[in-house]
Amino acid sequence: MEPGEFIKVLDQNGQIPSMVGEVARSKALAVVLSKATVKDDKGNDVDLSAFTATAGVGDEEDHSGHDHA
Repeated sequence: MEPGEFIKVLDQNGQIPSMVGEVARSKALAVVLSKATVKDDKGNDVDLSAFTATAGVGDEEDHSGHDHA
């Protein structure tokens, strides 16, 4: 299914707000996990990178050289 068709089906079925909410929830979870330190029962750090793979999550953006105004 092409992206435009997918969005049209979502819109026709009133699913856009649900999809937006899911994206926001996923990004918020990725931010929290990127800032957390999790250890296993032996005290070793657990790699959470698979859960925080959202591009740019937790990273400070470089805003030099452009203006958001």
